[in-house]
Amino acid sequence: MKKVLLRGPILSRSGYGEHTRYMFRSLMSRPDLYDVCVLPLGWGQSSWVHGGDPETVLINEHIKKTYHIPGMQQGQIDINHFDISLQVGIPNEWSKIARYNIGVTAAVETTKASGQWIDCCNKLVDRIFVTSEHAKKSLVDPVYQVVGPQGEPHGELKCETPIDVISYPVRKITEDKKIHEDLQFKTKFNFLTVAQAGPRKNLNNTISWFLEEFRDNEEVGLVVKAHHMNNSRIDRENLTRQIEGISQQYKDKACKIYFIHGNMTDEEMSALYTHPNIHAYISATHGEGFGLPVFEAACNSMPVIAPAWSGYTDFLYADVVNKVSKRTKRTPMFTKVKYEVRQVQQDAVWENIVEADSSWCFPDGNDFKKSLRKTYEVYLPKKREAERLSRMIHERLEQDKMFQTVVECINKVLPEDMGELEDWFEKFNESVVVSD
Repeated sequence: MKKVLLRGPILSRSGYGEHTRYMFRSLMSRPDLYDVCVLPLGWGQSSWVHGGDPETVLINEHIKKTYHIPGMQQGQIDINHFDISLQVGIPNEWSKIARYNIGVTAAVETTKASGQWIDCCNKLVDRIFVTSEHAKKSLVDPVYQVVGPQGEPHGELKCETPIDVISYPVRKITEDKKIHEDLQFKTKFNFLTVAQAGPRKNLNNTISWFLEEFRDNEEVGLVVKAHHMNNSRIDRENLTRQIEGISQQYKDKACKIYFIHGNMTDEEMSALYTHPNIHAYISATHGEGFGLPVFEAACNSMPVIAPAWSGYTDFLYADVVNKVSKRTKRTPMFTKVKYEVRQVQQDAVWENIVEADSSWCFPDGNDFKKSLRKTYEVYLPKKREAERLSRMIHERLEQDKMFQTVVECINKVLPEDMGELEDWFEKFNESVVVSD
């Protein structure tokens, strides 16, 4: 049995929190292979998961296993204590804390990761798991010229570490349908967007473009589930003022904005995607390493409107066989919004994360509005397409199948002779007879 250390924001209400829990579930699917310890981290100022649900209890049990490991609480881990580490986060947070180390990341939403990240990928881990082909490209494509103190060339810096693309699985969640009773909307047709209100998600434009398109239509609404940093009251008040500031620019509007803030369980979020009076999911994002809310919407048969760029295109397209020619074609199963890929705006630059000379997508506002209108007016074909995509996603990314994929990729890291040696010791111990 291999000793594994899982390090990441496992109790965080964030995308990386869910990513860490995904790795935990995968490891737990094979208790015969892995002896797991969990080292929890924070993620920015995100709220943490609380409660006594079975998974959180199990996570806490595996966190407690680290309490008595020498040096663990001081961050001085003996690399020989664990066979493998899985470290969920961004590359400059990784470190050598086991004999073999795996970095697990959504990488960056732009066209290229920083040189610092590439250097960390090469020096700190033996393999990398990413969430999408876009995330992989952001690590593989950049090539940096290395220069010495006098400007002399010292070769090139590029990612040399093997990378596996591992999608999220379709989760088996029981909906909390009380949400359907609690959330009552005055409008007959409603769009949904789920976002952190930062530059990357382009939430202000999402709201503004919706208001511009439906300002005269009292039957249409937009449900905004959003936060800035966490689920605090201060965060809610700040974001309420931001949304009201946008809305007040359209004082004569007939359409509605519904703002939802605060902690929601997985069961409640699942019910939000299946609410009988929420019809389609929209996003004007600049880019996603994966796009978990988009994925959850698609899994729940919601028509999706988004620019055809970045991580979520992995699952919003499907291989469709032409009935006549019998040829297979990669086909968009969502409403594509036109966009341009341009250099990131200055207020989005984040040193060593969102680089000033990197690019991401800028959705076309007019086409975004046309896409909203088209989905509203011709909804049933869009809904049927979404239902077909959902069936394909459920088949391709079934939970147990994806857990097995994670396990297979973890086992790639270990040298073959380690597995052979473990098998030999097991057979040896079975054959040993002890006598007084």
